[in-house]
Amino acid sequence: MRTYVTAPRTYATAPGQVEAFATFIDCLMRSKLTILWTTHGSRSALDRFQMLADLAKAPKVSPHVKRVFHSAGEQRIDFVNGSRIIFQARSSWHGRGFSNVDTLVFDEAEHLTDDVHDDLVPMQFGAANPETIRINHGVASHSS
Repeated sequence: MRTYVTAPRTYATAPGQVEAFATFIDCLMRSKLTILWTTHGSRSALDRFQMLADLAKAPKVSPHVKRVFHSAGEQRIDFVNGSRIIFQARSSWHGRGFSNVDTLVFDEAEHLTDDVHDDLVPMQFGAANPETIRINHGVASHSS
């Protein structure tokens, strides 16, 4: 299992933007990839989803996007090749429903608790080459 830890940013890009675009490109290039993008709160999940949903509408990208789904707190981008990015707030997490998650993203990782981490990581057990990405926004409010 590969784990990526994002270094603090020193340029004018908000934390997580580069990783968001990279996961989107991964889904374009690799078929049947499942990415679960988690954030601390629902507003952050919606913001990240909206950024990538806008990218999905671009003329050169949209032919590769099957559906952009947003309803009742569920946000997802499905690709023609079977890949998908699912956006979920950890604060409203039910702890079940996904398996074989190839890439698990912990955005706002400074708010990640051990209990939530332990609930989410088993979703990767069925993945052939699981990856975990942690994105810190520079302020720690949780200590273990």
